[in-house]
Amino acid sequence: MQELIDLTCGCVQERGGHITLRVHGKGDKVRIVPLASQAVEHLDAYLSEFHPHPAPEDWLFFTVHGGMHTKMSPGTVDHLLKKYASAIHGRDPSFPENLHAHMLRHSVATAMYRAGSPIPYIQDFLGHADPSTTMVYAHADGSAIANAVEAASQRIAAPIATAEKRWKGKEQYLLELCGLA
Repeated sequence: MQELIDLTCGCVQERGGHITLRVHGKGDKVRIVPLASQAVEHLDAYLSEFHPHPAPEDWLFFTVHGGMHTKMSPGTVDHLLKKYASAIHGRDPSFPENLHAHMLRHSVATAMYRAGSPIPYIQDFLGHADPSTTMVYAHADGSAIANAVEAASQRIAAPIATAEKRWKGKEQYLLELCGLA
């Protein structure tokens, strides 16, 4: 969450035709995070509304105290996430009611993994120094396992007609092999 509230308008940059965020992580490490085109659309709308004439040092996400834009606190982020999560949960009970910033980070990383992003890419995106920290996202759910089994079987399994021909007339051998004859 700290990376989010530390962003300034100057952290939003255009690089090689892509909009990126220059993120300061733990240990004062800096990484460049590209934004998806849909995220850029939302960011553009946000900037138009809340930063029509931004200065590079302006906090990207701010609260107003005494008429001044101040850095948003972690408590404010938590409050907003819980407020809007509760409203969504009221319409869709499957949505988590106690949403927190790390859940969003985890969800994006898991979605990247399921979409086929290599672990090193996810590691860089999250700013992890140790690849084993990122491996928590490399877990498979039932659907992912079923898809993997299906994909592998398409490559290695013989068509049923071939299999029937191969075993036709060898029923006695199979019975003996299984201890049934």
